Amino acid sequence: MTRTIIVFGVIAGAAMVLLQWIIYPLCYRGYITFENSNYFGYAGMLIVFSMIFFGIKSYRDNQRRGSVTFWKAFQIGILITLLASLIHGVGGMAYNLVNPDFKRFFLEKFTEYELGKLPQPPDAAAREAVAQQVDMVRQIYENPLLDMLFSVMLILPAGLLMTVVSGLLLRKKQLLPAAQDI
Repeated sequence: MTRTIIVFGVIAGAAMVLLQWIIYPLCYRGYITFENSNYFGYAGMLIVFSMIFFGIKSYRDNQRRGSVTFWKAFQIGILITLLASLIHGVGGMAYNLVNPDFKRFFLEKFTEYELGKLPQPPDAAAREAVAQQVDMVRQIYENPLLDMLFSVMLILPAGLLMTVVSGLLLRKKQLLPAAQDI
Protein backbone atom coordinates (compact mmCIF):
# COMPACT_ATOMS: atom_id res chain seq x y z
CA MET A 1 0.00 0.00 0.00
CA THR A 2 2.81 2.43 0.90
CA ARG A 3 4.50 1.95 -2.46
CA THR A 4 1.23 2.67 -4.30
CA ILE A 5 0.69 5.85 -2.31
CA ILE A 6 4.24 7.06 -2.89
CA VAL A 7 4.32 6.26 -6.62
CA PHE A 8 0.94 7.80 -7.46
CA GLY A 9 1.33 10.68 -4.97
CA VAL A 10 4.70 11.65 -6.43
CA ILE A 11 3.38 11.43 -10.01
CA ALA A 12 0.36 13.60 -9.14
CA GLY A 13 2.45 16.08 -7.14
CA ALA A 14 5.12 16.38 -9.83
CA ALA A 15 2.45 16.91 -12.49
CA MET A 16 0.84 19.67 -10.39
CA VAL A 17 4.22 21.36 -9.92
CA LEU A 18 4.81 21.15 -13.67
CA LEU A 19 1.40 22.73 -14.33
CA GLN A 20 2.15 25.41 -11.76
CA TRP A 21 5.50 26.20 -13.37
CA ILE A 22 3.76 26.49 -16.77
CA ILE A 23 0.68 28.48 -15.68
CA TYR A 24 2.46 31.04 -13.47
CA PRO A 25 4.76 32.37 -16.22
CA LEU A 26 1.90 32.43 -18.73
CA CYS A 27 -0.10 34.56 -16.31
CA TYR A 28 2.92 36.71 -15.40
CA ARG A 29 3.64 37.45 -19.07
CA GLY A 30 -0.01 38.22 -19.81
CA TYR A 31 -0.73 35.26 -22.10
CA ILE A 32 -3.59 34.22 -19.83
CA THR A 33 -5.59 36.34 -17.42
CA PHE A 34 -5.57 35.90 -13.66
CA GLU A 35 -9.12 34.55 -13.78
CA ASN A 36 -8.29 32.08 -16.57
CA SER A 37 -5.23 30.90 -14.68
CA ASN A 38 -7.59 29.70 -11.95
CA TYR A 39 -9.63 27.74 -14.50
CA PHE A 40 -6.49 26.18 -15.98
CA GLY A 41 -5.27 25.34 -12.50
CA TYR A 42 -8.46 23.62 -11.36
CA ALA A 43 -8.91 21.76 -14.65
CA GLY A 44 -5.32 20.61 -14.38
CA MET A 45 -5.88 19.50 -10.79
CA LEU A 46 -8.82 17.34 -11.77
CA ILE A 47 -6.81 15.76 -14.57
CA VAL A 48 -3.82 15.23 -12.29
CA PHE A 49 -5.95 13.77 -9.55
CA SER A 50 -6.98 11.00 -11.92
CA MET A 51 -3.82 9.48 -10.38
CA ILE A 52 -5.99 8.83 -7.31
CA PHE A 53 -8.30 6.66 -9.39
CA PHE A 54 -5.39 4.80 -10.99
CA GLY A 55 -3.62 4.43 -7.64
CA ILE A 56 -6.66 2.86 -6.01
CA LYS A 57 -7.22 0.65 -9.04
CA SER A 58 -3.60 -0.46 -9.00
CA TYR A 59 -3.84 -1.34 -5.31
CA ARG A 60 -7.14 -3.17 -5.85
CA ASP A 61 -5.87 -5.17 -8.82
CA ASN A 62 -2.29 -5.90 -7.74
CA GLN A 63 -2.48 -6.23 -3.97
CA ARG A 64 -6.10 -7.10 -3.18
CA ARG A 65 -6.91 -9.55 -5.98
CA GLY A 66 -9.49 -7.29 -7.58
CA SER A 67 -11.37 -6.26 -4.44
CA VAL A 68 -11.16 -3.15 -2.27
CA THR A 69 -13.50 -1.66 0.34
CA PHE A 70 -14.57 1.94 0.16
CA TRP A 71 -12.69 2.77 3.37
CA LYS A 72 -9.41 1.24 2.16
CA ALA A 73 -9.82 3.07 -1.15
CA PHE A 74 -10.56 6.29 0.76
CA GLN A 75 -7.42 5.83 2.88
CA ILE A 76 -5.24 5.32 -0.20
CA GLY A 77 -6.83 8.23 -2.09
CA ILE A 78 -6.55 10.72 0.74
CA LEU A 79 -2.90 9.81 1.36
CA ILE A 80 -2.11 10.22 -2.36
CA THR A 81 -3.86 13.61 -2.16
CA LEU A 82 -1.88 14.72 0.89
CA LEU A 83 1.46 13.68 -0.61
CA ALA A 84 0.65 15.39 -3.92
CA SER A 85 -0.49 18.51 -2.01
CA LEU A 86 2.76 18.67 -0.05
CA ILE A 87 4.77 18.34 -3.25
CA HIS A 88 2.62 21.08 -4.81
CA GLY A 89 3.34 23.35 -1.83
CA VAL A 90 7.08 22.75 -2.05
CA GLY A 91 6.94 23.39 -5.80
CA GLY A 92 5.18 26.70 -5.21
CA MET A 93 7.77 27.75 -2.64
CA ALA A 94 10.54 26.80 -5.06
CA TYR A 95 8.89 28.83 -7.81
CA ASN A 96 8.73 31.87 -5.54
CA LEU A 97 12.42 31.47 -4.67
CA VAL A 98 13.37 31.33 -8.34
CA ASN A 99 10.95 34.15 -9.27
CA PRO A 100 10.77 36.46 -6.23
CA ASP A 101 8.70 39.10 -8.09
CA PHE A 102 5.85 36.66 -8.62
CA LYS A 103 4.30 37.13 -5.14
CA ARG A 104 4.09 40.89 -5.67
CA PHE A 105 2.63 40.33 -9.14
CA PHE A 106 0.12 37.80 -7.80
CA LEU A 107 -1.05 40.16 -5.04
CA GLU A 108 -1.48 42.99 -7.57
CA LYS A 109 -3.51 40.78 -9.92
CA PHE A 110 -5.51 39.32 -7.02
CA THR A 111 -6.36 42.86 -5.85
CA GLU A 112 -7.40 43.91 -9.37
CA TYR A 113 -9.49 40.76 -9.76
CA GLU A 114 -11.29 41.23 -6.45
CA LEU A 115 -11.89 44.95 -7.06
CA GLY A 116 -13.20 44.12 -10.55
CA LYS A 117 -15.90 41.91 -9.04
CA LEU A 118 -17.30 44.84 -7.04
CA PRO A 119 -20.12 47.03 -8.36
CA GLN A 120 -18.61 50.11 -10.03
CA PRO A 121 -17.78 52.50 -8.57
CA PRO A 122 -16.99 50.53 -5.39
CA ASP A 123 -17.85 52.12 -2.08
CA ALA A 124 -15.29 52.61 0.69
CA ALA A 125 -16.53 49.63 2.73
CA ALA A 126 -16.20 47.25 -0.22
CA ARG A 127 -12.71 48.54 -1.02
CA GLU A 128 -11.72 48.08 2.63
CA ALA A 129 -13.03 44.50 2.61
CA VAL A 130 -10.88 43.73 -0.44
CA ALA A 131 -7.87 45.40 1.20
CA GLN A 132 -8.34 43.19 4.28
CA GLN A 133 -8.63 40.08 2.12
CA VAL A 134 -5.46 40.98 0.19
CA ASP A 135 -3.64 41.69 3.47
CA MET A 136 -4.68 38.26 4.78
CA VAL A 137 -3.29 36.58 1.63
CA ARG A 138 -0.07 38.62 2.00
CA GLN A 139 0.32 37.43 5.60
CA ILE A 140 -0.21 33.82 4.52
CA TYR A 141 2.47 34.19 1.81
CA GLU A 142 4.96 35.71 4.26
CA ASN A 143 4.74 32.73 6.64
CA PRO A 144 6.19 29.57 5.01
CA LEU A 145 4.17 27.25 7.28
CA LEU A 146 0.89 29.04 6.51
CA ASP A 147 1.82 29.18 2.82
CA MET A 148 2.35 25.40 2.81
CA LEU A 149 -0.90 24.82 4.73
CA PHE A 150 -2.76 27.08 2.30
CA SER A 151 -1.34 25.10 -0.65
CA VAL A 152 -2.51 21.84 0.91
CA MET A 153 -5.97 23.26 1.67
CA LEU A 154 -6.26 24.58 -1.89
CA ILE A 155 -5.75 21.10 -3.33
CA LEU A 156 -7.59 19.06 -0.70
CA PRO A 157 -11.22 19.56 -1.90
CA ALA A 158 -10.50 18.35 -5.45
CA GLY A 159 -8.51 15.39 -4.12
CA LEU A 160 -11.23 14.55 -1.60
CA LEU A 161 -13.89 14.61 -4.32
CA MET A 162 -11.82 12.35 -6.57
CA THR A 163 -11.10 10.02 -3.63
CA VAL A 164 -14.79 9.60 -2.77
CA VAL A 165 -15.84 9.06 -6.41
CA SER A 166 -12.97 6.61 -7.03
CA GLY A 167 -13.67 4.73 -3.81
CA LEU A 168 -17.34 4.34 -4.66
CA LEU A 169 -16.64 3.20 -8.22
CA LEU A 170 -13.69 0.90 -7.62
CA ARG A 171 -15.24 -1.08 -4.77
CA LYS A 172 -17.20 -2.82 -7.52
CA LYS A 173 -15.16 -5.68 -8.96
CA GLN A 174 -17.00 -5.43 -12.27
CA LEU A 175 -15.73 -1.89 -12.98
CA LEU A 176 -12.52 -2.21 -15.01
CA PRO A 177 -11.64 -5.66 -13.69
CA ALA A 178 -8.02 -6.70 -13.37
CA ALA A 179 -6.52 -8.41 -16.43
CA GLN A 180 -6.45 -11.82 -14.71
CA ASP A 181 -10.19 -11.48 -13.89
CA ILE A 182 -11.28 -11.01 -17.51
